[in-house]
Amino acid sequence: MLFTRLARTIIKHNRAVFVIWLVALALSVPAILQVQSVIVYTETAYNPKTSESSIAQSIVSKEFSISQGSSVVVVITSTDVRGNDVRDFTLTFNKTLHNDRTITNLSNVTSIYDIYYQLLVGYTSLVHLQLYQEKNLTRFATSLEFGIPAIYATQWTTLVNSGPFDITQAQVAAYNQKANQSAWPIISSQTPQAYQSIALAYENLFYQSWNKTFTASTYTQTQLTIVAPALARAQNVTKGSPLLVTQPAYYNITIPFFMSSITDASSRTLFVDAAEFFNLYNFCPNTCPNNYWNDPAVIQTFVINTFSKMVNATPTQTFIISEIYLLGASADFVDFTTLAGTLLRNYSIKSYPVQPSHDVYTQFISGSNDTMLLILDFKTKGLDPKNSIAGIRADVRQANNLSNTDLLVYVTGAPAFNYDIEAESIRDVERIDPITVLLIIVIVGIFFASLAAPLIPVSAIGISVGIAFGLVYVIGTWFTSVHFLILTLLPVAMFGAGSDYCIFLVSRYAEERRMGRGKKDAVERAVTWAGESIATSGATVVIAFGSLAIAGFGMLRSIGIAVMMGISIALLVALTLVPAILSIFGDKMFWPGGLGLWRKKKAKSSSYYARAARFTAKHSKLILIVALAVSLPATSTVLSSQTSHDLISQVPNSLESRAGYNTMVRGFGPGTITPTYTIVQTPVLLATDNWINVTALRSLSYAENSTLSISGVSKVYGLTHPSGDPIPYSSFSQLNTAQQQAMIRSMKPFLGSDGKSAMVWANLSNEPYTDQAITTLTKIRQNINSLQGNDKLLAGSTMLVGGETASVADLANSSAADYFNMTALVLVGVFVVLMIALGSIFTPLRLIFTILLSISWAMAAVIYIFHTYVGMELIWILPIMLLVIMLGLGLDYDIFLVTRIREYVVGGAKDDEAIETAVERTGGIITATGLVTAGAFGTMMLSEIPMLQQLGLAFFIVVILDATLTRVYLVPSIMRHMKRLNWWAPGRIRRVPITPEEKLIPPIPITTKLAVTVETFAIVGLGLVLYLDYINNQYLQGFVNQTSSKLLAGINVWTGVILGVTSFLTTYILLRGKSRPSGSNQPALLRKVGRQLGKLRPRHAKMPVVTTISNPSPSLPSLGSPVKTETSLKPLVQNQGGSLRIPSDSSEEEEEKKQGA
Repeated sequence: MLFTRLARTIIKHNRAVFVIWLVALALSVPAILQVQSVIVYTETAYNPKTSESSIAQSIVSKEFSISQGSSVVVVITSTDVRGNDVRDFTLTFNKTLHNDRTITNLSNVTSIYDIYYQLLVGYTSLVHLQLYQEKNLTRFATSLEFGIPAIYATQWTTLVNSGPFDITQAQVAAYNQKANQSAWPIISSQTPQAYQSIALAYENLFYQSWNKTFTASTYTQTQLTIVAPALARAQNVTKGSPLLVTQPAYYNITIPFFMSSITDASSRTLFVDAAEFFNLYNFCPNTCPNNYWNDPAVIQTFVINTFSKMVNATPTQTFIISEIYLLGASADFVDFTTLAGTLLRNYSIKSYPVQPSHDVYTQFISGSNDTMLLILDFKTKGLDPKNSIAGIRADVRQANNLSNTDLLVYVTGAPAFNYDIEAESIRDVERIDPITVLLIIVIVGIFFASLAAPLIPVSAIGISVGIAFGLVYVIGTWFTSVHFLILTLLPVAMFGAGSDYCIFLVSRYAEERRMGRGKKDAVERAVTWAGESIATSGATVVIAFGSLAIAGFGMLRSIGIAVMMGISIALLVALTLVPAILSIFGDKMFWPGGLGLWRKKKAKSSSYYARAARFTAKHSKLILIVALAVSLPATSTVLSSQTSHDLISQVPNSLESRAGYNTMVRGFGPGTITPTYTIVQTPVLLATDNWINVTALRSLSYAENSTLSISGVSKVYGLTHPSGDPIPYSSFSQLNTAQQQAMIRSMKPFLGSDGKSAMVWANLSNEPYTDQAITTLTKIRQNINSLQGNDKLLAGSTMLVGGETASVADLANSSAADYFNMTALVLVGVFVVLMIALGSIFTPLRLIFTILLSISWAMAAVIYIFHTYVGMELIWILPIMLLVIMLGLGLDYDIFLVTRIREYVVGGAKDDEAIETAVERTGGIITATGLVTAGAFGTMMLSEIPMLQQLGLAFFIVVILDATLTRVYLVPSIMRHMKRLNWWAPGRIRRVPITPEEKLIPPIPITTKLAVTVETFAIVGLGLVLYLDYINNQYLQGFVNQTSSKLLAGINVWTGVILGVTSFLTTYILLRGKSRPSGSNQPALLRKVGRQLGKLRPRHAKMPVVTTISNPSPSLPSLGSPVKTETSLKPLVQNQGGSLRIPSDSSEEEEEKKQGA
């Protein structure tokens, strides 16, 4: 046999085997230290590259420079986040981030204060422009009102002073005319061309009114220049005399002139206000304000007050306006940014002179003003943003200290989730692995009554785990990234399954030693007989995890590849290193209890397993009925249950990233954090830096409005809805240049770099990973067909839907196909391995059936526990992993039992005798190994991650059920009723020899075989055709899903009870099998078979019931003796009491001596 040769090779080279494994572990150490670099902490990272969401994301990364899931969100909470404390923290944090040299991949930080800063920069520059435009206009207004009169008065005074002392009216008129003629060239040179006509008209009006002020016939120079100076006379003409109650018609000409001559309303108001405010001269009696028209301070006051009044400024805003004015006429961009920064630091959100739109504001501050968001964007190339989370959180603490605040701040977002899950996974490993090892030590130590024996599985599997993690690094580097579940699942699976292999081998060694065999012979027999069981069991586990390796979903694929390699290494270690250890140290590994004393004590009394075997023999039908009765409601519960795609719910609430996410959802709603987007790649140019394609934008507006109308969509952003509300893009040509540029800037975030791609963002009403969100996503994708059917441009465009919700939906869809493929592969693979190993067709099917029962019971229990006590649905990936993995791993104990039963049957025992003895002999070891595996997987429940908790509980229940109830009661019950079928297989596949009784049963006619074969292939072919039609027929899929949903919805508790009772009664009636009197209505064939069987009975006694087995395992030759055939049938020997037993080697010799005598 293969395993016999293997055993002899290991015994011969035991130390070399030991050294080889140690060297392999040493070589794996460098890779083990780097394994974290290939671990991925998000499921959507495994989205198939050909899925719609992955293609959409690649376009987004290329055209929009946005990397999905790369943003970090800092969540600030306070009673009112608009206060100075939050402002100081935010500004300090921003500065701290940019000064942190450990964070090298940060590209941008966006907060509401960044928005305010940009607004303040724009505000200061715009207000500055408007202030100095107003100042210039004010100076022109005053120059019209007072400059022209001042120039005229100066010219006129010079003429008067140059003439005679006594002046007649005619001379005054001559002076007036000459002054008017000489003043105009000066006025014209100081007046802009656009205002020349207004200045000339005003000068003429002033000249005419000036002439009317001279009513006396004669004057002196003193009267005209000192008593009534020219400026005072001009003041009276322009504004009127403050000494007169009633003004002459030729006084106060300015305001009426401005009202009739200035066409622009705002300029007219300014001119009138200036006319009312300023005076021609800087000295005025107490009856008038001393506002000299050319005084800079007075002009500043007038300009600031007028502008503040025009914009309805508050006192604070008026002060800010004055600060902007004081920048001076030559202020540049640096001055504006400096002042904006000062205003940002010294004022609050409530008092800033400019505010963002409501849509922009609500993207950063919640409606209740108690939550604020800061968005940190990272470079698409460079270090993983996850590596910066620790530094960001340190900067948060430092900013709190520097700003003397104590705010509650969370760092969340996809990188933070990944970082927290990584840290939690490491804590899980540190918490779970030691407990797993401790459980193995305690259980194995108790079972073997030894302190040294537990060192064998712990050290052997510990070495294999180390080597396996080295291979994980190789897999992650060269083949595929590895999911973080591997950090916990791989060592747990290897310690669970690998310890089983080790314990079973060591137990068989101890059993052989108790039977008196030498150390080397015991090792050889243990490897020969237990090795086959271990290899068969390991092969099923490898096939199970190997089926995951074909999954399109990368998460399952990475888990499958890694654990398949790990289990393979554990299997090789168990088959090579453990025998080497036993051959080197031998019985020393059972110190201090030794090998004989404990087992002898156990043999004195009837064990639990012996009593269980007798109970099963007596009540096998009842056990089957109960099992089927329990399975119906359990299966209906599993089929009617709903699984959740909510990946966020799998993150513990205790983690900072999850707490921050929950705070965001409460403040901003569930769909605003991770919106769903539609990429539209058009064949035309949509916009440039100074132009937009209005016709194309109509099509995009149609797409945006149509998306907004879908139930489950709360808000839409896009080219025509850049802030959530529609913009007047159709009036683009009617806007001025500044307005056009502002509109194009608002569109930029939703316009691709090629100018032909657009993005439509949709905020969903539900959290992005829920089934409701996925339903809304499906509606959005279905709506694309309608859009392209109704719009010519969209019909010629490529439209793809992406985002986190789309990624989860695509993962779920791809995993649905994987579910069928993986299940089919593992079922076929396990069946083939078991068929070859066990030499039977029926028994592998029975093994698969019983493990499926255990899985259904475990699934129902997990659903009930988590739904009732935790308030959580099962994660959608759990059924796939549980079914596929447990189909391999859960068969271990059944295989151990069945191979032992087959061993006894091959040795000549009847099925009933072999079953009862195998249950008794393997009870302790299988229960011990079951406890080890269940305990190993059960430690996963210590994790804070709900996904691991669910997996751990499900695996724990399956293993416990299979290692105890199923293996002790259900399996023997089925095998007792299927005696002939247990070992039936065609041709050479069969490994159990055909008994004489079976030879007497007539073979099935060839026509019947052909008919059954044709019928089987017809059913399989029909099923295949129906399946192919189903997967390609959406109508049929909808009909089947709807019908099955209605049926499952109708299965409630009472229905389950009714089905259970019905199945109980039906099964009981079918299995009652009342015996009929001899010769009563029995077919002739059965009577003939009965007569033939009767001839085989001994003449001197009746055939008794087999109750004992002397030696359950046939003897193997020693190393020096010829090899015997292990499958030879040993004769049944009748005891004196009439019972039958299987002779051992020694008993055979005794029998031969007796016969010889």
